[in-house]
Amino acid sequence: MQEDRVYCKLLVLDDEYVMRQGIKHMIEWETEGFKIVGEASNGEDGLLMVEELRPDIVLVDIVMPVMDGIAFSAAMQQRYPKIKIIILSSYDKFEYVKQALLNGATDYILKPSLTPESLLEVLIKTVKTIPNLQLIKDKELSMPDKLNRLLGGYEAGITEDSFRMAFPHTRFRFLGANLGILCGGYREREHEIRRSLENYFEAKNEYVARVLWIKEEICCVLLNYRIKDEDRMWQEVLDGIARVKEYDPSTFWIYGQSFTELEKCKERYENLISYTGARFYHKEEAICREEKLKTSAPPEKFDYEKYAGFLKFQDFSAALNLLGDHVENLCRNQTEEYLLKNVTKNLLYNFLVEWEKEDHGQSRKKTEYFQEIDNCIYAETFRQIFGGIVEELTSESKANFNKEKNIAEICQYIREHYAENLELVQLARQFNYNYNYLSTYFNQQVAEGFSGYLNNIRIERACDLLNNTPHSIAQISEMVGYSDHSYFCRVFKNSKGRTPSQWRRKSIIKK
Repeated sequence: MQEDRVYCKLLVLDDEYVMRQGIKHMIEWETEGFKIVGEASNGEDGLLMVEELRPDIVLVDIVMPVMDGIAFSAAMQQRYPKIKIIILSSYDKFEYVKQALLNGATDYILKPSLTPESLLEVLIKTVKTIPNLQLIKDKELSMPDKLNRLLGGYEAGITEDSFRMAFPHTRFRFLGANLGILCGGYREREHEIRRSLENYFEAKNEYVARVLWIKEEICCVLLNYRIKDEDRMWQEVLDGIARVKEYDPSTFWIYGQSFTELEKCKERYENLISYTGARFYHKEEAICREEKLKTSAPPEKFDYEKYAGFLKFQDFSAALNLLGDHVENLCRNQTEEYLLKNVTKNLLYNFLVEWEKEDHGQSRKKTEYFQEIDNCIYAETFRQIFGGIVEELTSESKANFNKEKNIAEICQYIREHYAENLELVQLARQFNYNYNYLSTYFNQQVAEGFSGYLNNIRIERACDLLNNTPHSIAQISEMVGYSDHSYFCRVFKNSKGRTPSQWRRKSIIKK
């Protein structure tokens, strides 16, 4: 753009986002005669940006993924020898710095000692080596740069009067998208979209539009127009996004709520970008009005204790039903995509761990399920994929349904009648099992066996009573099913490592 030709153009390459942001905002660049025209996290993306933006100077980190600073400087020396390179390095990478200097780098800066003063000193010295380039300093930042600083969370120095001079109409809206999500990291496509928006909006005279890049992946347009042009503005935006769709058919933009004052600017921007991931729930739409988007409700608490109980007693059908209902509820509430997928994978992982213990002949690996979930771009696809996983696991579990159901019913009966004089022979008779078969089967299905399982339930209930009631230890012993007080104390200590009296004293101290 013509505005950029006035300044010494800088490109920043560093794989640390915080470092790039720090460099962008540590100096009011335009007032010093510079302009940061782009940034990237590796040398490969950097070369593409050099081709497009033709910077005068590139600040390059030595250590980056994909293509590091040494390989980048070598490629630049071959393709663009007139563009100056300044290396950013830590103390322990000086051997790499020397190699980069041999590859044509002009100078280097040690990152641990980087200050605005030291950076400016090196840049000004480098500018003097560039023929026909003279720094032209501005008295103050341009309005777009001030807005970038304001919306990025930095001091911008915008007054209401200066804001009104740059934006004379009464109504404002943001139009925004997360191009990092939409373009999958393809920087060339991101910049094609940016150019398309700039060419479309900034040529308009009926209203004011400024295309801003607040963060490297967030693109937004600040629109300023007359109240009477509300409907027309919406149509203008639809036409602009139609052009963007030529570059990215699956594009998704948010048309923010209106505001009239500068003080609302940052709030409206932050509200808008909170919705930029909503594409997951809007497959057929390229643009949505913010006021029509559903606010993601906090996810309902999952009954993990109940879920773990189903898994422990191999009631897999019940576990799948509980899991399926929870995931569907998350989808209905439009839970943020990343959270939805991670909750689903974590709960599914717990299920599969218990499932595989029983050697049910699972035909597919956990990683395959998780990969399918991660690859879902839209909620509609996610529901189909997850539904297929649940259906497959349910089908495989049907052969074991009766067995699971019966053992679960027995365990449930024990949990409800633990205080009674329970014996395995009684349970076998009550649930129509052969005693020897039930004994063997119970030991296979419940790791601690019948006696251990019953004792665990009784001891946990005893702990609760010791913590929260004044009953004597002898009374608690009878209440949880032990007629022999001394036997109860031995079982309790074996389980908890302390006697009931010691347990109660520690509970009182904690309170």
